[in-house]
Amino acid sequence: MVGKYSFGDVVFDPLGLADKYDLNYLREAELKHGRVCMLAFVGWVAVDAGFTLPGPQYEGVTSLAAHDMAVKTGDLWTLLAVVGACEFKHLSIISPKLDGDWGDWEPGNYGFDPLKLDSPSRRVAELKNGRLAMLAFSGIVTQNALGHAAPYW
Repeated sequence: MVGKYSFGDVVFDPLGLADKYDLNYLREAELKHGRVCMLAFVGWVAVDAGFTLPGPQYEGVTSLAAHDMAVKTGDLWTLLAVVGACEFKHLSIISPKLDGDWGDWEPGNYGFDPLKLDSPSRRVAELKNGRLAMLAFSGIVTQNALGHAAPYW
């Protein structure tokens, strides 16, 4: 199956997922997870470099301990509410498209480009950077959980 995200006439799909799932939905999920991981990686490194939320309870908190600290202070509930509201809004837009036609909707394009930077090459770069960020974030979390310090640049 040649999709609109193929390079040439070849689609890399060794598991045959394109035959079972909507490619637009898979691309939407991949872009969303990539964007979240890009932010998460930068946030992880920033916290370990010393940039934390204001307040004495956050001084000296590492990225690995930030989750437990946010649970202890109750701030994680606020984050859960904001992210949950965003996810429900996103679901209300994507869910009707799953059984029908995606029409003019392009996966990952939310119509927000104030600097007019959108181009086909930037879209491919974002996709590749998102994939790299998913690997990088998994690696840095695993490294920290095993007791090794985060790298500093």
